[in-house]
Order: sequence, then structure tokens, then C-alpha cells
Amino acid sequence: MSITREVIGTKIWGSGGSDPGDRTEPDSADIIAGWGEGKPERQYFNWLDFVQHNNLAFFEQAGFFEYEDTVTYEQFGIVRADDGVLYISSSDDNVGNDPSGGENTDYWENFGDWLGRLRTNTAYLKVIDSDSDEATAGEVTLPAGTYDIHCIGAGGGGGNSLTTDDRYDGHAGGGGAAAMSRITLSAETTLSLSIGGGGAGCDDDTTGATGGTTTIGTMIAVGGEGGEANSDAAVNNSTHGGAGGAATSCSGDIVWSGSAGTLAYARINADSGVGAYGGAAGGPMGGGLGGTGNTTDVTAGNMPQYGAGGRGGNATETGQDGADGVIFIIGV
Repeated sequence: MSITREVIGTKIWGSGGSDPGDRTEPDSADIIAGWGEGKPERQYFNWLDFVQHNNLAFFEQAGFFEYEDTVTYEQFGIVRADDGVLYISSSDDNVGNDPSGGENTDYWENFGDWLGRLRTNTAYLKVIDSDSDEATAGEVTLPAGTYDIHCIGAGGGGGNSLTTDDRYDGHAGGGGAAAMSRITLSAETTLSLSIGGGGAGCDDDTTGATGGTTTIGTMIAVGGEGGEANSDAAVNNSTHGGAGGAATSCSGDIVWSGSAGTLAYARINADSGVGAYGGAAGGPMGGGLGGTGNTTDVTAGNMPQYGAGGRGGNATETGQDGADGVIFIIGV
């Protein structure tokens, strides 16, 4: 059913007539208890209707109530202060803290600033990789708000094969581990950070380097280990791809291990066969597998392969470097 609004305007009960003062405020105890037995005085009814109409008319005209020292405001309560500015309460049980002039910022925030921050945070997405200004500075400054932060370690480098027979690839590096935390910042905050660099692939008969650790604030995501070397035909059972970064070495609300790099497989001849895939980074934001042992591709798929392990090399190809780590910051 559609309801038609009745505009109050100046039609405030008990505000005019021959005796506009013909209203009496009951005692506080009577107001709290309500009507008891017997017939209340008409002046009480006039007072009650006057207060209701007057306050509704004020709200109709001003849109927001003025700040009052005796009112206890709850979080997100909005008032109009003496300076004409709207403020929103930052906490519950907020009483006696006048927001006028931007004072008492522990209790009040400018409503316009709050709305702007709300619009910014809900659409906030920052990707910090090794090329970002924040990575160079070693820190990022975030406005007040709540964020999901995903932290991914770097991938390990691919191992190499020293044999002159290039049918044998080195084993691939493991993927970086991942950590995620939800943080709430009550004010603009600067967090220190570092982006783990991908572990170097090998060009001799050695193991690839371990990927670097990615950090932000108190969060830690370690890198994947490098793939082992492969110097003989026993490629399928003697040596191993690099282990993925271990969740047990990470710090965050939720942590994931990276996947191990795969073993290399002997090629039937120098021109065929499949080499080792680099391990995938952990977590829902982690990159997929690195490239195979006979390609340099590490960006296949729908997103950069952050944290993926490097492919294995062979007698004519250097083991591939692991992919760098990354930090995703998402406003919620």
C-alpha cells in the first residue's frame, strides 16, 4: 500500500492558538512510567504532541539533528555540529565530546571525509610487484579502512644439467608460499614491505636458487626452493623438483604452501620430450605453473605467474629464474 506523506511544516501541535503555553511537561518518573490510572491533564497531552511534532518538523527541515552534549551516540550516528558540518560517530557510548571545528577526532569523523573514504576503500585494489614504486620505497601508505592483504613469495630457480646430451633437463623450481590477513586500520597507516625476487636458474650442474621472501607488516610468505640438478639418465627417480615454499614458515591469518616443481623427463631425442614445469604459488591469488623445460614461457594463462617456479634447464639452456613475489591489497 502506498502511503502519502503528510508534510508537518509549521503545523506543530500546541505551538499556537490563544494559549500556546497551555502545555506542561510531566515529571521524569511519570514520563518513564507512562499513563497510569486516572485521566491525565490535557496539558500533558499537549506537551507530548508538541514534542513529537516539533522534533519531526525539525528533522524534516534540517535533515539531521544537532549535536547535544547529553546524548549518548552510538557508532555511525550522524549529527550537525555548531559549525554547520556533519560528523559521524567513530565509537559507541560517545557522550560529551563536541565535534565542532573538527575537535575530538578520536570520537568523530567529518561525514564527507568518511563517505569519500568508504567509496575509495570498497573499490580499492593495489598490486605491488617488484617494479612498483612501493617496492622501491619499501613501504606503502593506506588510508583508514579494512583490507584483505595477499602476500606471495617468489618462485625457486630451475636446476640445470651438465651432461652434453641435451635430452636431459634440470628439475624445476618450487612455487612460493602465500599468506592472507584481514586488517582494519583506524587511521592512515604506513606498512613496511619487501617483494621477494625470483630464485636464479642455473647454468651449470647445480641446484637453482631459493626464491625470496615477501613481507608486509607482520605478514611473511617464503619463496620456493630451487630445482635440483640432473646430471645423468636417472632423471625419473633420483633427483627432485624444488619444494614449494612451506606454509609453516609463513605468518598470516591463513597460509598456503606453494607446489613443488615437477621432475624432468628424458627426451627420446634432442628435439622432443617435455621438460619440467615450475611449481605454482600457493593461495587463491598465486600464479600458475612456470614454463616447461623446452620453452621460456612464464606468463601463460590469464594473469602474471607471480611466485611460480622456474623451468629446468639443460646442456644448452640455462635453468629459468623463478617468478618474483607480489602483494595484493583489496579493500573490503
